[in-house]
Amino acid sequence: MRQKQQFGAWEVEEIIKQDRVFVVSHPDYEGEYVLKKAPDRGHIRLVSKHEDPEIRSIRLMRKEIRALRRVTDHPNIINMIDYNLEAEYPWHVTERIKPGIFNNHIFRDWPLERLEPDYIDSKINDLIKACGYLHSKGILLNADIEIYLDEDDNFVIGDFEFCKIWDNHHLDTSKDMLIMVHQLMTFKGFIEAARIQKRKELGRQREVEEAHRQAQPSAPRRLVKE
Repeated sequence: MRQKQQFGAWEVEEIIKQDRVFVVSHPDYEGEYVLKKAPDRGHIRLVSKHEDPEIRSIRLMRKEIRALRRVTDHPNIINMIDYNLEAEYPWHVTERIKPGIFNNHIFRDWPLERLEPDYIDSKINDLIKACGYLHSKGILLNADIEIYLDEDDNFVIGDFEFCKIWDNHHLDTSKDMLIMVHQLMTFKGFIEAARIQKRKELGRQREVEEAHRQAQPSAPRRLVKE
């Protein structure tokens, strides 16, 4: 029988991804949080030709922890609550966000008014400022920025395993910053496509409802005696 994994005082409530992502609780914190750990060799999906997969997963998790240690309570960056950098399989605990990247929620959950340009522009600007904040902390995300939603539907940047971290803040990284902003503009284009699709679906729904209404037999007119 496999020994139960220990994460300090954090208690596993639910397994999201086997041996990697868990819903956890803690006696000193209200609500539930997400614990993410470096998986052991039997649960590694990312395979590298140039590095032992288990060593690689541990290295990437330690990098993510080091990056998140530099970030403090930013509304658009996932917030790390606790971590163990020196564990055999390093782990960290963050606030709970909705599963799946933001793109998965656009068509399913969001009403049309939340996809209007003014609202989305303000949210994209928040993310650009968040990227600038990360840049000031010596953190650069890779080109594939993953956006999540928190419980209040705020845009949140997550997944720092593949980021770049540097300590020389005089290093010229303007090109990398432009890549991050360009990625967010691409993300904005995806949202615009979702808005157009939602409008089409709403238009078709209204056409069907109108056709159904017209197909209903008219109620007989009542004769009023004079």
